[in-house]
Amino acid sequence: MVTIEELPILANVWVDDTRVHFDLEDGRSIAWPLSWSPILIKATPEQRRQFSYSAYHVFWDNIDEIIGIKNVLYPTISIINSGKHSD
Repeated sequence: MVTIEELPILANVWVDDTRVHFDLEDGRSIAWPLSWSPILIKATPEQRRQFSYSAYHVFWDNIDEIIGIKNVLYPTISIINSGKHSD
């Protein structure tokens, strides 16, 4: 199991029409599909753009969603399967 001290720190986050993008302080960039979050996929573009982030989490307070860097780096099967729906 990975501890929080072992996780890279978020350096930048942005959202486009299909993904949440994470730039990490260790130089990696990762794009996470919006479809992996039932809340984000249903949100408006404006709601998706209204977020804040800390060292390890991204917060969308207006739609009650949080994505942690641990989930981005080590997604579970349930997260991945949540994206298997039809729009």
